[in-house]
Amino acid sequence: MTDKNIVRRNAFEPWDQQPDPAHGMENTPALPARPPTPIDLIPAAEPGHRDRGWDHKHRAWTYKVPEPLRQKALEVRDAITGIAQSGSATTDEIAFAFISLALSHIERGILIIQERPDARRQKMAVVWEESEGGRLQEIPPKKARGKKHDSTRRHLYLAYRWPASVHQQLCRISGNSLARGEIVVALLQYSLNAYRRGSLRLKLQPRTSVSGEWS
Repeated sequence: MTDKNIVRRNAFEPWDQQPDPAHGMENTPALPARPPTPIDLIPAAEPGHRDRGWDHKHRAWTYKVPEPLRQKALEVRDAITGIAQSGSATTDEIAFAFISLALSHIERGILIIQERPDARRQKMAVVWEESEGGRLQEIPPKKARGKKHDSTRRHLYLAYRWPASVHQQLCRISGNSLARGEIVVALLQYSLNAYRRGSLRLKLQPRTSVSGEWS
C-alpha cells in the first residue's frame, strides 16, 4: 500500500527548488545536498599584479612645452610615433636615438644652441628720461587683441624614457634662461629634420632595454 505522506521529488525541478521536507512529515528523510555544477568546479581567478619593476627602473622624464611651441611639439611627437609604429619600435627608443644624435652634435660643436629674445614670452625693461625741447610724439592706437586665451586648455607635456644622464645634459643646456621643454622640442626637431633629409638612419636591433641606435 502506498504511503500518501511521502514527498516525491519532481525530476524536472532544480535541486534547490525541491519541496522542503520540513513541511511534510517529520519522519521524511532529508534530501541529499545539491551536487556541484561544472561552474562550481572552476577555481576563481586571482587578481593579477603587474610587475612595474621595469617602469620604476626606467622612469619617464616629463617636460612642459611652452605654449608658443605647442603646435611644433605636437608635430614632432606625432612624427616620432609614426616612425616607431612603422618600424616595430617604441616611441621611447626613437626619441632616445634622436636626442642622442642632437646631444652628440652639441658636444662636437656641430649644433649650437643660442638664446633669442621672444617678445611673446618676455618684456623689455623701460627706462625713462627727461628731455627739453624734444619733438612731439604720437600715441599709437590700441591694437585689438585676439581671442581670449582659454584658461581651461591643458598644458602640453612631452614624456620619454631615456637615461638620467640625458636628462642631466638637457638641464645643463637649458640653464636658468631656457625652458627644458623648449630644448627637448628643438633637439628632437633637429634630428627629425636630419631623418627627413636622409642623413640620419635608424637600425633596429633585438630589444634588451630602452635603447636606440643611429648612424
